[in-house]
Amino acid sequence: MFHPFSPIIEKNTTKLIIGTLPPEKSGFYYSNNSNNRLWDFLKGIYEKSEEIPTKSLKLSIEDKLSIIRELKIGFTDIILEYERENNSTLDSDIIPLRYRDIDTLILNSEITELYFVYKNAAKWFLHSRKNLQPVKISKLNHFKIPDEKIFYSYELNGRIINAKVLPTPLNRFTKKGGLREKYNIYKKYLGDNP
Repeated sequence: MFHPFSPIIEKNTTKLIIGTLPPEKSGFYYSNNSNNRLWDFLKGIYEKSEEIPTKSLKLSIEDKLSIIRELKIGFTDIILEYERENNSTLDSDIIPLRYRDIDTLILNSEITELYFVYKNAAKWFLHSRKNLQPVKISKLNHFKIPDEKIFYSYELNGRIINAKVLPTPLNRFTKKGGLREKYNIYKKYLGDNP
């Protein structure tokens, strides 16, 4: 199977969020369930809100595109071609067959920052940089990805590209300040002045 969505990158895009793979039933990036607060975070950043909005995943695709265009954020996933075990949507059951070529995607943009909201996407990205045959995520446990620090940096046609992992936008896995702390981190990196 091939990834169901085209990458969303425009010439003036400066930041790219890279995920793993959406469920086949998903209608758009990061819109599969109410547990994922990414669209709430992005809408709040767009509106310069101190409060985290709710139910933003119900925004129309056009509204979501307007938000990310205004924020100069693009979306794509690292997995391009794949199979799934057990009809599961878990990353652990993805059998990647081909990675997406991130360099080719960002070449004609202004992207200098790659952001990952799931460490699995970051691990597959690092593996893709080695030009190796794709493997299941369980084979990549040796990649240690730090939170919020540049874990990979490289030059692309004279432009420095930095890769960071943001906290997962899921309601679960909250430490310390919970969603508020996550939202503040997203504002710091995806807002006007990262």
